[in-house]
Amino acid sequence: MASSTTPTPASQPTRASSRLGPWIRLNGISYSQLPEAGIGIEAASGTIRPLNGSDHPTKNAKTFIAAVLEEAIPFLNGMVQNEPPWSFLKSKAGVQLYKRVVSKEELDYCNGTHDKATKKANEEGETWFARRSIHENKAEANTASWDEFTLHIKQEHFEREKDWCHSVLASSRRAMYWETSDFEIVAGEKQWNNISLEVVEMIHKPPVVSERKFPEVLITASLNEPGQSEFLVISIPITDSANVRSQTPSFQESGFASAKKKGQVVGAYASIERCCLRPNPSSAAGEIEWIMATASDAKGWIPQLIQKPSIPGQIQKDVSMYMRWVKDQRRSIPDVLPQ
Repeated sequence: MASSTTPTPASQPTRASSRLGPWIRLNGISYSQLPEAGIGIEAASGTIRPLNGSDHPTKNAKTFIAAVLEEAIPFLNGMVQNEPPWSFLKSKAGVQLYKRVVSKEELDYCNGTHDKATKKANEEGETWFARRSIHENKAEANTASWDEFTLHIKQEHFEREKDWCHSVLASSRRAMYWETSDFEIVAGEKQWNNISLEVVEMIHKPPVVSERKFPEVLITASLNEPGQSEFLVISIPITDSANVRSQTPSFQESGFASAKKKGQVVGAYASIERCCLRPNPSSAAGEIEWIMATASDAKGWIPQLIQKPSIPGQIQKDVSMYMRWVKDQRRSIPDVLPQ
């Protein structure tokens, strides 16, 4: 049977810390903390295999998603106003960049201190970087429409990222998914629907260094409130560091993970992405605010001291990369579709 899914908290944190939670952390979660009743896709054969409570874990999927949304929604608060714990770094090519450091004290409370791996991760803290950009709601050059954002960034997030992000390889794959089509969840005192929950393996080949594999829990949800258009995309690393005391297999041993290639390094990243359609006095169509915050560790021989300075520039380039790709996608669609 799986171990408890909730980390044991340390002493009560400061007021700022209390807004954080244990789920969207760079330290990640284990295979044993995933919800029950999912569908696994065997890496070797492609066979679809239902999971069941007798040999696979723990929480109800709806409860799990609600907990993650409750944690994600307030995390970006204060960023746009440049208020602590966020700090403004710079603005480049219309993209604003921010930084937030999650301290050891906060992580001790969020993650607990019950094993050596968690203690070590807490000691190192978490550094989050974020980008924010504003776009006209138009299917035109250098911008994109709300429908395009919704399709590419939310509904087909995993599939389209392989297309527009240059470092993501085609070998990236879906490993597990859950049936969530009828879910309606209240989080942040608001209603959310059009929810998805899956596990994906994102394979990246950055310049110079070895190929990286990132096993991730991917959650998407749309705001279901009158007159409001917004969605969230959340990634949580599966690191199995919380699996130390569990008798259940790790994700890599589950049969749903792809075989680790020679030289391939398993990394980790956590991210929260939010898009919302807002009024704009100069445009009846409104404007789109696109925010993405991430904490990452490529692992291997590259120390965090070297990794961190390059992250703001990398996430800033994602915006122009997507805009170029979506422009090319429009060219490939004929003006008049065949009958």
